[in-house]
Formats: sequence, structure tokens, C-alpha cells
Amino acid sequence: RDISDSYEANVLRGLTKLLKFRFSSISQADPSYGEKSYGDIPAVRELRKLHRDANRRQARGGTRSSDEESKWLSWTEYLEVVEGLGRDVHDNIKALNDSELDKIKETSNTPAQRRIATLYQKYL
Repeated sequence: RDISDSYEANVLRGLTKLLKFRFSSISQADPSYGEKSYGDIPAVRELRKLHRDANRRQARGGTRSSDEESKWLSWTEYLEVVEGLGRDVHDNIKALNDSELDKIKETSNTPAQRRIATLYQKYL
């Protein structure tokens, strides 16, 4: 699976910062004399090149790394899923035995009521 150009640029930016932190005591480059900071560290220079390339690809509006069509359900598929979940809730409530349902009518906050509430929460 491919990654997007923006994700690649973000990872490279993070790795560059990590290397700068790691080699901060070793670098001898002096930006006040026109040198790029950490320009004397080969790994930092290479990551900067890769990052620059990734930014160019991102600016050009690179291709999507995933298929947008396969991400989304059609409206009819969505309705089928919702109807199926509704049937599951109804079947689970019907599966409660009669004694549990009688307790619901008599008292509040019974385990059966909590179970029904949980079923509806999952459905919603």
C-alpha cells in the first residue's frame, strides 16, 4: 500500500528534527556565516533532499494513495446496515425472558433495563 505525499513529507520532517536533536552537539555548521544549520551532517542533508522532493510532489497535487470509491457505502448499503442493526436490537430484546420483562415494568434500573439501554446505544 502506498502512502500519501503529505504523510511522507511529515515523516521526513519528523526524522529530520530527530537527527538534528541527536547530532546537535556534533554539528560544526555555523548558520551566521551562510551555512545551513546541520549541513555538515550527511543524514540531515539527505533527509532534506527527500523532504524537498516530497513537498514538490505534494504541491503538484499527487495521486491519492487510497481508492476513494471503496471507502464509502452507497445509500442503499447504508440503509441495509441500519435495518440489520435494528433487527438485531429487536431480536435481542425479544430474547429476554418474560420474568426479566416483568421486572422492568415493576422497578427501575434493573439489569434487563440496562441491557436494553445498552442495545439501543449500540444501535444508535
